Amino acid sequence: MTAQEKQLRALSDKLTAAQSQPWQPSVVLRTMEARGYQVEDWPIPAITMQTWLALERIKSPFISGEFAHDRAAYVAEVLMALRVLSGCNIDATVFFDTCAAAIDDVAAIIKTAVADANATMLDMRPPLEKGTPYRDGFGWWAPLYGYLRRSMTRAEALATPLAEAWMLWAVYLRDHGYREVGTTYAQRDWSAFESPDFPESPESPDTQRGKASRNPTRK
Repeated sequence: MTAQEKQLRALSDKLTAAQSQPWQPSVVLRTMEARGYQVEDWPIPAITMQTWLALERIKSPFISGEFAHDRAAYVAEVLMALRVLSGCNIDATVFFDTCAAAIDDVAAIIKTAVADANATMLDMRPPLEKGTPYRDGFGWWAPLYGYLRRSMTRAEALATPLAEAWMLWAVYLRDHGYREVGTTYAQRDWSAFESPDFPESPESPDTQRGKASRNPTRK
């Protein structure tokens, strides 16, 4: 057995062990805490179904990943997202006069909030899927919202943290015979899985859109 084959065997054993560990996956624990973030005097709650729509409405680069190259335009994009997520009408002059954090640090926190909102998304496939997945033009938000509305009021569904909604959706699909493609929640706890010696698992485009820094200062 070659050295690479031994590495692959060891990785396979760890991933198998992760599936049967007695503890809840850390991503589940973080999701249920949903404590949010803090930028100076402005709290940023965990992103909900409603605040995600607000980011979509302004076509935020924190969703698309396409930030302005011009510095002034970039600063405006960050402040606009901060206004949306904090619910505060933050004046740019006041921000720079009172905020000690650099604008790039603020952007890093917002990127992390977006990444955390999508951390529980799983690429779920039906048990006997054949061919290319069907694209019906609905996007992902409306079906997820429709699922939540089966048991929630409109206000409750819109206020649901997006990460929790993704988790509920994945569990619902799992109970109906769907299976995840790629890594499970438990497998993500193993840092060895992210080793550069191994290729990353396939992810849906929506998951990739939310990827960003995952190390904010959480309050």
